[in-house]
Amino acid sequence: MLLSRPTSIHLLICAAIAVPAAASSAQEPMLAKGGQAQAVIVIAPDASQFARWLAGELAGHLKKLSGAELPIVTSDKLPAGKPLVVLGGPQANPLAATAEAKQLAEFAGLKPDGFVLKRTELDGAPVLLAGGNEDRATMYAAYELLERLGIVFQLTNDIIPEQ
Repeated sequence: MLLSRPTSIHLLICAAIAVPAAASSAQEPMLAKGGQAQAVIVIAPDASQFARWLAGELAGHLKKLSGAELPIVTSDKLPAGKPLVVLGGPQANPLAATAEAKQLAEFAGLKPDGFVLKRTELDGAPVLLAGGNEDRATMYAAYELLERLGIVFQLTNDIIPEQ
């Protein structure tokens, strides 16, 4: 159920992931602002059909929430200067593997359903990592992100908060 058509929404990446106030800057990276996408969803160039479906699912729910269509791009074709929502774990997404190699996130040791949902910076770009070592764990990360942004998932219909 869509409670009202959002005219303008500011989805701060920090709204999805709690960060200490001292760590936040004056210009927080945004997912969407004023119905316009500010970030992109990143999948691997050889992403599985499931990963592509999940990226579309995430983009669709973010559009319902904000009115903005976040583009889905591959990790080999990143736009300059955009915040990145990196979907998938290190085996599924090269950017998640890079983040783990740089010790920005730790996927090793996660249980099959365990996931990482973390805000960080990778090569100067703001990044929101949402992934696990298994497809289902990455799906749990994506839905956790949407729930932290206020969406309530129900059997009969979803509740999208009014903005």
